[in-house]
Amino acid sequence: KTLIMLTKPYLEFVADVMQVLPEKRIITNYSKRLAYGVDASFYRLIPKIVLLIDNEEELIFTVKLAKTSGLAITYRSAGTSLSGQA
Repeated sequence: KTLIMLTKPYLEFVADVMQVLPEKRIITNYSKRLAYGVDASFYRLIPKIVLLIDNEEELIFTVKLAKTSGLAITYRSAGTSLSGQA
């Protein structure tokens, strides 16, 4: 797991989110994050962290944690546009 490029707020967020999510569903590796930051368009925005949320409890915990940490969240799901919209 590569955490070297994350700043302190993101490192703290990862440590806190590990209370709820197993490490294998917290993606910080650059090449894996890159895959989540592109689609069929020319648009690219590489996320700092990718979380693979499994249920409502994990989602609620993560949203509350992001809010208290002052970090933004962008959702991605099966319906993500191929035109670059988030």
